[in-house]
Amino acid sequence: MDRRTCLKGVGAALALPLLDVMGGAEAGEKNAAKPPIRLGFMYMPHGVIMDQFWPADADSFLTSPPPALESLRPVLDQCLLMKGVSGVPISPYNGAPHALELSTWLTAALPNPDRRDEISIAISADQIAANYVGAFTTLPSLELATMPQTWKENQEGLNEAYYSHCSFRSPTQAVPAETNPRNVLNRLFHKTEPGRGQTSTGMSPLDRSMLDLVLGGARDLRRTLSPIDRHKLDEYLDSVRSVERRIAAIELRQQEAALQKAGVRSSRRHD
Repeated sequence: MDRRTCLKGVGAALALPLLDVMGGAEAGEKNAAKPPIRLGFMYMPHGVIMDQFWPADADSFLTSPPPALESLRPVLDQCLLMKGVSGVPISPYNGAPHALELSTWLTAALPNPDRRDEISIAISADQIAANYVGAFTTLPSLELATMPQTWKENQEGLNEAYYSHCSFRSPTQAVPAETNPRNVLNRLFHKTEPGRGQTSTGMSPLDRSMLDLVLGGARDLRRTLSPIDRHKLDEYLDSVRSVERRIAAIELRQQEAALQKAGVRSSRRHD
């Protein structure tokens, strides 16, 4: 079996884990193509509590990390902390710190002062990388955020995009971030456009599970596998199903919060 075999359904595709039927571990290591390069940027706004984040000195970093970095202890020897990389000077935008801290982070460039009300900046580092390595992945890049940006104030006359985007595909095109976990799952497995709530089949992602769409192929494949491979496949599908359940729980909480905010009590009963 080819290592690139996928479970396919109407509007969905799911890659498989490495199975013995694909040639085993030794054959896989010998014949498999190199995995695609992964690169991630994570932006944390509003700064940090300095004495809780920065080590007292370089010598104690690996043995006594500050509280904010304690969770990184297992991989501290692979971490590098850098100071003094504040980027570009903010002049002539002294009155727009919120726009500059985000828009200049990955571009290392100021917005064009002659076109403040438009998007006119440099391509961002993540998109430069995506242009080189994105051809080897299903999606060239994936932009995520924890909450939608609602900033409406235009300090120094700057375009609103500078307050809500750190990724720029071109000097004039900002890349929006996805805040909905379900939409992220759909982009990865369904044929759907960013920010849209329906798959290419026209059904709402809430109506059908991605696993349901490929379940027929999974049953057919399972009959051809050894007991060990069947166990691997079952564990893999269970883990994907678990992600779907967590997303469904998040959606339920979001729906109930929206109802409460609107002054409507949910009729759903909790056991």
